[in-house]
Amino acid sequence: MKIRVLGPLEVVTDDGRRVLIGPLKRRIVLGALTVAAGRVMSTDRLVDAVWPDDPPSSALATLRGLVYQVRLLIGVDAIESQSLGYRLAPDGVLVDLRQFETLVERGSIGELDEALRMFRGQPFEDLGDGEPFGTARLWWVERRLYAFEAWCDLMLDARRPAEVVERIEHELIGNPWRESLWERLMLALYRASRQADALHAYSRARRVLAEDLGLEPGSGLQTLEQQVLLHDPALDVGDTNSAGSARTRDLPRGTVAFLLTEVAGSTRLWERASEVMSSALSRHHEILTSAVAGAGGIMVQARGESDSTFSVFADPGVG
Repeated sequence: MKIRVLGPLEVVTDDGRRVLIGPLKRRIVLGALTVAAGRVMSTDRLVDAVWPDDPPSSALATLRGLVYQVRLLIGVDAIESQSLGYRLAPDGVLVDLRQFETLVERGSIGELDEALRMFRGQPFEDLGDGEPFGTARLWWVERRLYAFEAWCDLMLDARRPAEVVERIEHELIGNPWRESLWERLMLALYRASRQADALHAYSRARRVLAEDLGLEPGSGLQTLEQQVLLHDPALDVGDTNSAGSARTRDLPRGTVAFLLTEVAGSTRLWERASEVMSSALSRHHEILTSAVAGAGGIMVQARGESDSTFSVFADPGVG
């Protein structure tokens, strides 16, 4: 059996037949166990996932019934009972999340491309925004973006910039505020002998950041613009680090801790004092970035929607 959650939840047999899981509650149970990626999912968390607002008094008994029904569909040995809950048997089913990570760890151009093509839409797309799916979706969307940037870096090192341009332009439709994508687009255009287009890409990035967020481009983009203007020889070297773009870092896996921040009342503050807010947010970003790094974390999304940030820590006990 193969479970796919990089898009709507699907279960497929070895010969390619789709297994009908049935009602939403069954799908939520299977999806939640898949989020745990081979670790135990406690009965309490499963109950919260199935009944996020007001679980009935019969929730535990009903949950056992749902697990039993799912076992009948995907194999009785595919879900193990543990003292605190349930888990997918590590060798009982094939999960696309694990396949994705294996391909990314191998890290060749072809394997990264294959990993990226495993996404059929938003992860856990049909299972709602409640926990554990909301946080897991955010994590896997970011994980995909980092894999995509790693693929771009390898393609640029292999002197294949024209192929990178089209893919990044498509990616920017859904991620217009991700400065690392704009940096890679500028470098790809420059290496494709399109200096004017590279400078135009910087102008586009600056306009988007200013109009949507009230921010100026970061130091990476600004430095890269100067390098393009000066035809800096460093841009011709097969190393995207020379263009001010850090190479993709491996995000921690397994049990991790997440930190999500948001500036309270930012819309009202922008309306009252936009110039002050722009400066204040830049300082806020510097302080937060330093604090996250000092605690051993990685900030994977900065200055996103509603001035939010998203960071991940390998140590779940970080505080």
